[in-house]
Amino acid sequence: MKFFNAFFLLIPFFLLQTQIEEPNSNKIDPKTTISIEEIESIKKADDKKVIIKLSATWCKPCKKLSKTLEDQEIQSYLNDNFHVVDFDIQTKETISYKGKSYQYVEDPKMGYHALAFELLDNRLSFPALLVLDADLNKIDLTRGYKNKTQLLDYLKAI
Repeated sequence: MKFFNAFFLLIPFFLLQTQIEEPNSNKIDPKTTISIEEIESIKKADDKKVIIKLSATWCKPCKKLSKTLEDQEIQSYLNDNFHVVDFDIQTKETISYKGKSYQYVEDPKMGYHALAFELLDNRLSFPALLVLDADLNKIDLTRGYKNKTQLLDYLKAI
């Protein structure tokens, strides 16, 4: 009887062990991803371009693009050539960028962040990748999902 009691006490332990995930080496490294607020201080550090991924948490094409960005080859290229910013277009934080303060905008259809609206040239369409030079001047804005080959070609062409 004691054997069965001990066995049943150990079952949750074994179930818990099977649910623990091993770290995924393909995940975006938080040390290489910066926040939108850090862009201006980072630009003084080196001459890397900045790429801002604008997306929403509920957006399926955005999630698909995020998975593509986690690819090891793409990660390596991004880390070597860009500072990466992951920006949720529905963040409710007040953000200061280039001396101006931006806030969340309540909208009956879909709330959005005013900075995202401005970065997307006043057209909410996502996912989108905005590429800035080292001085934070716009180089390019591309919208929609890109697969690995398309994305690598795009990044190398910039």
